[in-house]
Amino acid sequence: MAINTNPSSRRALLAAAAGGTVALVAESLARPLAARAEDPQYVVLGGENKSSSNTSIHIDDNEALSGNAALALINVGGDKFHAAPALAADSYFGSAINARSVEGYAIEAHSNDQAIVGISTGLIGVAGYGGEMGDTSPATNLTGVRGWSYAGNGVQGMSETGTGVHAESDTGTGVYGTSKRTGIHGTTKGSFDIDTNKDVVGVLGISQSVGGVGGNGIGVEGRSETGIGVHGAGQQGVHGASVSPGGTGVLAKSETGPALHAVALYPEQGARAIVAEGPVEFSSAGRGIIARGAMRATVVSPVPLNAAVSKILVTLLANPAGKMASSLSHVVIHQLRQAFTVVLTAPAAREVPFAYFVLG
Repeated sequence: MAINTNPSSRRALLAAAAGGTVALVAESLARPLAARAEDPQYVVLGGENKSSSNTSIHIDDNEALSGNAALALINVGGDKFHAAPALAADSYFGSAINARSVEGYAIEAHSNDQAIVGISTGLIGVAGYGGEMGDTSPATNLTGVRGWSYAGNGVQGMSETGTGVHAESDTGTGVYGTSKRTGIHGTTKGSFDIDTNKDVVGVLGISQSVGGVGGNGIGVEGRSETGIGVHGAGQQGVHGASVSPGGTGVLAKSETGPALHAVALYPEQGARAIVAEGPVEFSSAGRGIIARGAMRATVVSPVPLNAAVSKILVTLLANPAGKMASSLSHVVIHQLRQAFTVVLTAPAAREVPFAYFVLG
């Protein structure tokens, strides 16, 4: 049988095929395509889609470099109080959303209200990991969760009964805050909880590690080159407690300025710069002995001395008087030798111990 090669016949055949395609598309727009019982070939809009295999959408624009998203979801309906999310993800055991990026952001969301809301009824609302899971190789600029705001809060954590923000790190920093104003701000609105016998704390730092040689496990450390390392305001501005034997509740260090600066703003109302309950120990305090028959004793100062500003308080711990009346006369500071001499008015009739306290 001969084959008809008439061009007009071919054009008629193509026109008929195109008309059938248009009719099929029009039919599909008029009603959703029925999904198969298992593994449907089409995603049905406005209906439920079930599948036992993964659904993948892949875009390869290496040449176009358009920056288009592989999947874009837009929801413009509702109002501020009734708007539905553009994407809702629900998972019973695993992660609701698992996002991975090699060089960019794993998840980037924009919203006039709340860009990302993570809710977990039993575990973690939002978890962020920097780098590959389980990879402990050293790297820089790997951030699990980063919050950035031009005017508001970069990261805000809220909790009715638990922890607003919980951060853990094996070798790095759990929470790192940098700001031209306040790096980390902690506020508490509650009061002492009688039921649990616990204080309500704005910022709580706990260290369960033991420092190495010359080091310590530090709950909260504040450093500042020009400003304030740690600033606490409240009924108890800064509360430090140590639960280990020989531990330190609050440790303050400084290279050139005061390690601890305490100011009583309203002393006329009973304010005190420092209140200590219990024994107090100062490295600048100590004891010395004036030998029997001697009028003086020289002590090497435990702290640097400056003859212009240093003050030395001395208390005799025994009566030096004998036949000749003797008492404390004065103290001489030897700045070059970094020592001071305690002088009596007459030779001591017996060995006289004394206590001293170096200030300034």
